[in-house]
Amino acid sequence: MFDIIIPGKYNMTLIWNKHMNFFIKISRETQETICGLCGNYNGNMKDDFETRSKYVASNELEFVNSWKENPLCGDVYFVVDPCSKNPYRKAWAEKTCSIINSQVFSACHNKVNRMPYYEACVRDSCGCDIGGDCECMCDAIAVYAMACLDKGICIDWRTPEFCPVYCEYYNSHRKTGSGDAYSYGSSVNCTWHYRPCNCPNQYYKYVNIEGCYNCSHDEYFDYEKEKCMPCGDESISTTPETSSLSTG
Repeated sequence: MFDIIIPGKYNMTLIWNKHMNFFIKISRETQETICGLCGNYNGNMKDDFETRSKYVASNELEFVNSWKENPLCGDVYFVVDPCSKNPYRKAWAEKTCSIINSQVFSACHNKVNRMPYYEACVRDSCGCDIGGDCECMCDAIAVYAMACLDKGICIDWRTPEFCPVYCEYYNSHRKTGSGDAYSYGSSVNCTWHYRPCNCPNQYYKYVNIEGCYNCSHDEYFDYEKEKCMPCGDESISTTPETSSLSTG
């Protein structure tokens, strides 16, 4: 994961998983001051298709095309449903994406509506016809896991056999010299490990995301102090003052 915090009026955080997912998090103080492709953030989903001209579009295409920066750019258009285009992938996509509907995510089912995420997972998995097919599926599932984490539900859904994240590289390679060159070091301590979240069920003051971390499981890395700190025992607050939008 790569994340950057942009201070200022919107207190915006951008998160990229270095693959296909990009998340935008903004503070709740910005409510009703947002416009564009992500909606207006006023708590009413029925008027999120507000166009650049301040009227509510009747469909997605009208809405999206209204936000073109350059009027000379061509309009977007509906594409063929990926599962209709690649019907031989539909059964595989439905089977692999069904983890979203399974017991693995059961703790989140009453917190975040799973069906839009399941349908998006199937659609994306059908669309990745050759190469990176598992990446499309895994990233789609990760979006639902992130939505769950935003609600305080940490789901440990990855396994070595299903959508694994490998952190071992950081345990066996280290930088040499002043450049970006790496060398293999067999004596490097194995401290990096994957986590589905930081400090589950405890207070965490940063945006909580999955990834490779080198603090112990009951610690987190404090970016201000630049060292590992013990997880707090306050009530859970994974993203206390933010709302998130994602693209996948």
